[in-house]
Amino acid sequence: MGTAPTRRGSDGTRRIVRGSILLAVGIWVAATPEVAALPQGPGALPRPARRAPAARAAARVRGTRPARPSPGVSYRKALVGRTPAHVVQVDLRREGIRVSAALTEWGIGGRESWPRFIARTRPTAAITGTYFDTVTCIPVGSMMICGQQVHRGGVRTALAITREGAARFVASRNGLPYDWQRYETLIHAGPRLLTAGRMTLYPKAEGFRDRALFARKPRVAVGLTKSDKLLLVAVSRPIYLRDLARVMRALGAQNAMALDGGGSTGIYYRGKSFAVPRRKLTNLLVVYETEDTYLRSARQLAPSLRDTLLTRPQ
Repeated sequence: MGTAPTRRGSDGTRRIVRGSILLAVGIWVAATPEVAALPQGPGALPRPARRAPAARAAARVRGTRPARPSPGVSYRKALVGRTPAHVVQVDLRREGIRVSAALTEWGIGGRESWPRFIARTRPTAAITGTYFDTVTCIPVGSMMICGQQVHRGGVRTALAITREGAARFVASRNGLPYDWQRYETLIHAGPRLLTAGRMTLYPKAEGFRDRALFARKPRVAVGLTKSDKLLLVAVSRPIYLRDLARVMRALGAQNAMALDGGGSTGIYYRGKSFAVPRRKLTNLLVVYETEDTYLRSARQLAPSLRDTLLTRPQ
């Protein structure tokens, strides 16, 4: 059986309820000066005041956390098309950032394992350097470390960094650019991949004849963006040089050159190696985030620096 419907209250009951509500509203209006000041005519119900735009913006700011400043040296894994790439970005405009080449503990002609190389030089980030003869262990490219020429090679394209931290890619025919004395860091490698955002890949014109360079293999490159960001890039998947040039351009590099790759491919950032070379290396490109860490480690970058008092050039 269904439940009998409840009967509605009489007219007298409804009047009593309505009166109670009106009495309560009147007491609340009288006790609230902001509301009492509003017109109280029929239908003029009090509305909450709207926040001014500035107040709303202030509320949003208070509710958000302050943005963290971006680090001078950072790492990311990027996917360019179907090619994954390990990317270390170095802000050369950040005070204290230093980029240098590094030799083995025994200097030219020696080779060193990747873990030992990293542990000894203690960089913030590091990547494979220039090519070398696997028999003699002699690098093919010229190098300057802390303003001192430590080796002279024959390849034509170099990453050069001045004492003020300005980087550029330079060419030479004698193993050194004509103004090499103004640079603190210099490492010749190649071939050139990009110039002013355009692909300029002419390995034979730069003196490269080894057929292995033109095969598909893991690759390493260094590039420079419009905003003076140095990009250290390693691709563990075998690719051609032209693919490496496309990767560097997609990552924002305006100028770029290849470094040694294949079994020498390695990249490191803040305690972790994202690619480890299969062979011992003769040189690295290393990054230090502060002036102090650079000066503390500088004597480990080349044997000729161990008895040299290193200070920042004035």
